[in-house]
Amino acid sequence: MKNSNNISRRSFLKRAGASALTTGSLKYTPLLSGTFLGTGLTSSVAAADCDLPQSLVCVFLLGGADSFNFVVPTDSAYDQYAATRGAMAVNKSDLLASTDATQGEFGFNSRLSGLHDLYENDRLAVVSNVGNLIQPTTKADFNASTTLPQSLFAHDAQQKLWQTGSGNLADAFGWGGSIAERIANCNATSNVATSISINGSNSWLNNLQQNYVQLNANANIQRMVGYNASSSTQATLEALIAASKADQAAPFKQQLAHAITRANDTANSLSEAINDHPVSSFSPAGDLQRQLHLVARMISAREQLNMGKQVFFVGLGGWDTHSNQNVRMIPLMTELNAALTSFQTAIDDMGKADSVTTFTASDFGRTLTTNGDGTDHGWGGHSLVLGNKVKGGQIYGAFPSFASQNNPDDAGDDENFAGRIIPTTSVAQYGATLADWMGVSAAEQQAMLPNLANFSQKNLGFMKS
Repeated sequence: MKNSNNISRRSFLKRAGASALTTGSLKYTPLLSGTFLGTGLTSSVAAADCDLPQSLVCVFLLGGADSFNFVVPTDSAYDQYAATRGAMAVNKSDLLASTDATQGEFGFNSRLSGLHDLYENDRLAVVSNVGNLIQPTTKADFNASTTLPQSLFAHDAQQKLWQTGSGNLADAFGWGGSIAERIANCNATSNVATSISINGSNSWLNNLQQNYVQLNANANIQRMVGYNASSSTQATLEALIAASKADQAAPFKQQLAHAITRANDTANSLSEAINDHPVSSFSPAGDLQRQLHLVARMISAREQLNMGKQVFFVGLGGWDTHSNQNVRMIPLMTELNAALTSFQTAIDDMGKADSVTTFTASDFGRTLTTNGDGTDHGWGGHSLVLGNKVKGGQIYGAFPSFASQNNPDDAGDDENFAGRIIPTTSVAQYGATLADWMGVSAAEQQAMLPNLANFSQKNLGFMKS
């Protein structure tokens, strides 16, 4: 009978490595860290100021959210909005009244009542008509195909470009990952990576120097298989790892051993910290609520995890509403509202409201026009930013024209109204404003978002210092 403890070093490390990179609900992505992989890469970015703890949370609405129905003008522009949107228009009676000093009267969709309340209490801002842009773009520029982002109106392409802040699909690194890279010095003593995804792999957290961790909100974090005090193989594994780390002739084996150690340390730290911070005031029901509940627990455990700063990615799918839109938008907006407001309440209750900012993003907005029962892929759309450090109660940027004739914001000629709105605010400006709040210098913002140089206004001003 074969002894189960008689296992070769190669096969043991292979099996251990597989579980190291995916342990319970934890996964490392990507393995690009220069320090971690020992490739000789070193970060040239400036170290962030770590005096203030901070957490930045990206809520990505996957599929292209019809955010033109999140907030709607209710002054003289409403009639034009209603005429162009047709069956997709929100009735005035379903809008919760708000005002902006520049944009005038408008309303929040009644399904977003909690977000409306945050706006009225100056804790939520609307960033209007934001989207992928390489440079300021007019209708004439669009018609002449002047310096446009690649593959406009395509889901995968525009998701990636939103998350990288680039107009070029060859660019691999995301601006969320670039922020994490520039604040990683604030987590030098932590076993947990600065950036964490609760919604699988994404481009937003990709960067050269720092791994990001993937967590599953529907699974418990477990210790690495075969690597715990009750396992008969632990002593053997520890010896193999130590020997592999010391083997100068086998660099790949060294790196795998370091990966196993790092994954094990991360899993142990997260399991202990999350168990110690249940955030009982937040009872998650939907998918986004479960993701944000886990984020809230990690923010609550920020000090226990020795994390000075954190960057999170969560997502809610289902926004590709080509059909049955009026019905499908009800549960989508209801969950978005419940998730964001419950999350903000949990952050308030733990006394961390000054150090957490949450914002929304999406592939693109949707067409103003209807295809009969839904809308199609657009370009610009509205985003929401919430938290105590947001200069809320304001709209940043301007509502687009809702005219179906001679519309200066339409990505189409006057004889062929497309209903696709050209953004007037770029993702680069949006990202730079959030990066600035996270302590990333102006020079580093320019390095991580090269297109920012093409816009005279770098910071949109929706964050307090």
